[in-house]
Amino acid sequence: MDWSFLQFSRNDAKASRKTGANEEADELTHLLTDINMLIKDNADRKATTAQGRAKATMERQAGAELRDAAMRGIVDRESLVDVSTLPGATAREKSGQRKKRRRSPSSSDDDKENTAPGTSRHKRGRTGKGGRAKDDDSDIIRVLEDMNSADKELLAAAKEAQRASDAKQDAVLQKLGDLVDVLGGQHRQREDSERLREERREERREQNEDFMRMMATMFQMQRPPP
Repeated sequence: MDWSFLQFSRNDAKASRKTGANEEADELTHLLTDINMLIKDNADRKATTAQGRAKATMERQAGAELRDAAMRGIVDRESLVDVSTLPGATAREKSGQRKKRRRSPSSSDDDKENTAPGTSRHKRGRTGKGGRAKDDDSDIIRVLEDMNSADKELLAAAKEAQRASDAKQDAVLQKLGDLVDVLGGQHRQREDSERLREERREERREQNEDFMRMMATMFQMQRPPP
């Protein structure tokens, strides 16, 4: 957006000071200062929003990796996204550690040896050795709940950011409207001043003409008859 009109308005404010319209010039200066601050805040907000979106993207990627790892029963710590390195990471995120969860390659053989023929895998899962499946289900549920909670927090933050953005835009529009009113008032004031000066010039011109007519009449009266 082109904000070059602000420089023109500053020059206009300086000109108003020179003509003695200090009150309007000061009001215009305050409005220009407020508008510049709002523009700067809007630019800073956009930069912050971009960082927040990048952080949210990485957090969602990390959550998806955790969910996939929990469902497969294995977590490769080195390949996961480390959300603790992101800007603004919470203490919980920084203190969190991912642990490798690997099943023993011989677990299947051990199950086969310790299980009587005809015993189904489902029944084994319900015995003392079958608690691993239940633990995996609990891990998946926990990961899904964490992701759902994170999504709700991101949605709430996005709504709050949108409300703040709308408020900033409304403030800018209001200040611009005030600026237009001030500039319009100064323009009308200059027009009124010019009209008043023209009326005074016309009045002086009429007075001079009346004076000249009066002087001509006096000369005529003082002139001796022929």
